[in-house]
Amino acid sequence: MNRLVWVYGRHLNRTVEHLGQALTNRGYELIPLSLEVPRIRKIVPILRTLEFKGGRFRAYSSLHPDTYRAVRMPDNLRQVPAFVFGDGVILSEAPHYFYRDLDYRTVMEFRDAGLPTFMYDHFPSKLLHLLADHQTEVFERAAGIFTMSQWIRERMIAHGIPEERVHWVGAGANISSWPASNPYEPSNVERGRFLFVGRDFDRKGGPLVLEAWRRVVQEMPNAQLIIIGPEARSTDVLGVSWLGPQPSSVVTRELATATAFVLPSLWEAYGIAFLEAMAYGVPVIGSNRMAMPEFIRPGETGDLVIHDNPNELAEMMLRFVREPDRTWHMSQNAYQEAQKYRWPTVAERIETVWRNG
Repeated sequence: MNRLVWVYGRHLNRTVEHLGQALTNRGYELIPLSLEVPRIRKIVPILRTLEFKGGRFRAYSSLHPDTYRAVRMPDNLRQVPAFVFGDGVILSEAPHYFYRDLDYRTVMEFRDAGLPTFMYDHFPSKLLHLLADHQTEVFERAAGIFTMSQWIRERMIAHGIPEERVHWVGAGANISSWPASNPYEPSNVERGRFLFVGRDFDRKGGPLVLEAWRRVVQEMPNAQLIIIGPEARSTDVLGVSWLGPQPSSVVTRELATATAFVLPSLWEAYGIAFLEAMAYGVPVIGSNRMAMPEFIRPGETGDLVIHDNPNELAEMMLRFVREPDRTWHMSQNAYQEAQKYRWPTVAERIETVWRNG
């Protein structure tokens, strides 16, 4: 198998591009196929899902399975295996492989437990059940499912997908040029400079970071918190710089001078941003949720917030500056851990599954 139909959503994102390049470098021919459909084909799903809630009309045609039933594999590709990103669609009788960081059954379990699911909170229950049932049908017909995390692999198996068809392969940091050696220096520790990167400020734990920061600057008045992604919010907290949305080059520049990367996310199916920080030797703070503990080992590659307590987080941040030897140790480990999450390594794991299948 050296040809693949490369099936993605409306746009090629960095994950699709980097994994595609890694497989191309291993000799695979990828034939791109977008799942974007004309708006006219969405009319029926729009009518089926249209609702008025919170003072606005909302429809879910981009998610509804009916939207993609009209998508057809070109006749000359119907015997070519397909590699599919997204919620799932079977386009031919050829083997289909899916790459996932989450499944809808897990979203439903969180909701049933009364836990926030953020971008899924507004989904009508009926739609969520429909999506979960459809996804299960697709996965049952799949030749294989590749997962970013062990966490979601275990949940998929618990949801009834045969263990032998669900394969952990990981994901890679979306950076164009990997440092040849750990660029983190003692001056990174001394600066007391902390970096937060995430557009969805609330979901990424931003309010907790700001509350913890009030305590940090009481003890380290010269410390700096750099926030990239969200628009600036009104705050009287000292030492906070809101840079707003920025290209990846600015994130790389800020990582070069950061003491630690802080993102105690409340909902993070995987967390490629952590790997990008670790690739530059920057220790990370995440939260003890979902897949984050797989690569964030407390005291080794960073720290994990357990109780969503600002005092707990503040103490973690302060220790990075107070205990430089410990921080330097974590930097070395973070850099080494990140090497396991290069896209060529992910492509090699995928190929190993195909070779052994």
